[in-house]
Amino acid sequence: MQEFFFSEAKKGYNKQEVEAFLKRVSDENLAALQAKEDEYKRLLNRVEAMKAEHEGRIRELEDALAEKTAKCEESAAKYDELCAKMGEKLLFAESEAARIKREAEDAKARIEAEASEKAEQTLAAIGAKAREDAAAVLRAADILKQKSALINSGLEQTKRILEDAISQIEKAVRNDKA
Repeated sequence: MQEFFFSEAKKGYNKQEVEAFLKRVSDENLAALQAKEDEYKRLLNRVEAMKAEHEGRIRELEDALAEKTAKCEESAAKYDELCAKMGEKLLFAESEAARIKREAEDAKARIEAEASEKAEQTLAAIGAKAREDAAAVLRAADILKQKSALINSGLEQTKRILEDAISQIEKAVRNDKA
């Protein structure tokens, strides 16, 4: 903050300059508080956007899982059809179907495990970062509020002292004239 000097008036400081200074300091404090509040809102919006993005990825993985499941069910249906049509190739078809089914189930299990693990890790990381960012913003806002309250209190006290001094000066001037 820039230093501010008051010009001297008769036996004291210029009242308009003091009041202008107090207003400017108050306006600067309000602007700083608003900036911190805007930053906090921006961070919250960012967390929500990240959450939505990861939810979309989870939906994609679930869709891929559903597709693999559908393919598995389709393979099982083909197996039944082949068994009905080709009795002489039953052993071969059974072994192929079992292999395809095992691979599909293994793929399904892998995809489910990977999707679940990635989702948990991602959500945990997002939550931790969001809590950390929010805590930092709240701490900064609290510090700023405390400093603002101290400054405002000091300014109010200074204002009262200056008003008392001006009043005494005016009273002394009236007494001198009388």
